[in-house]
Amino acid sequence: MNVKGTRDIYGDEARKKKEVELRVASIFEKWGFEPLYTPALEYLDLLKGKYGSEEKLIYEFQDKSGNWLGLKYDQTVPLARFVAEKDVPLPYKRYVIDRAWRYDNPQRGRYREFTQCDIDIVGSKSISADAEVIACAYEVYKSLGIDVVFKISSRKWLNNVLGNPDNKVLRAIDKYYKIGEEEVKKLIGEDKLERLKNTGPDQELNTLFNLLNKYKVKYEFDPFIVRGLDY
Repeated sequence: MNVKGTRDIYGDEARKKKEVELRVASIFEKWGFEPLYTPALEYLDLLKGKYGSEEKLIYEFQDKSGNWLGLKYDQTVPLARFVAEKDVPLPYKRYVIDRAWRYDNPQRGRYREFTQCDIDIVGSKSISADAEVIACAYEVYKSLGIDVVFKISSRKWLNNVLGNPDNKVLRAIDKYYKIGEEEVKKLIGEDKLERLKNTGPDQELNTLFNLLNKYKVKYEFDPFIVRGLDY
């Protein structure tokens, strides 16, 4: 019997998974990203304080030496640790296709052990780096026959519009499509909601959008995209 939230992948499904991973990796490398693999285990204090309310989903335990450890929740925090510890030339473009673990509620299509495909450019303040990551991801979806439209917002834009909102406000905005406009209005107030709805993209976002147009990426500006912005 498998541990709850895990599964065996074999036969045709395993071959298809491998094929997809190779196709995705080839696109990442075409865009100049290099592979990085980090350990499944990290010290728990590295993982804590990085995921907000999602922190409770970290698999954590104490080893035989008394160290508190956690299975990696995603690929980004281990990347930050790696860059901080190693003398990596910047900007550093890396990709990873590897497993992660979350003590989530298992359901159809969602497991506690799963594979993530991730790309990052570390050490560049250029908006072109953001455009490059988005365009690369868009090419991955196209190669898999998946038609997508990216919904894009910005923490800097959100701070300028709402004046550095606290996490309570962010969580309420994040629920916009789940609970509806009226419920969000009750949680954050009509003034904040109207500012979100009526304020267009700033200069930085427009620069990004111009670059995405050149890459022929399908996208939409969406002021209610908040998840992960406190990350």
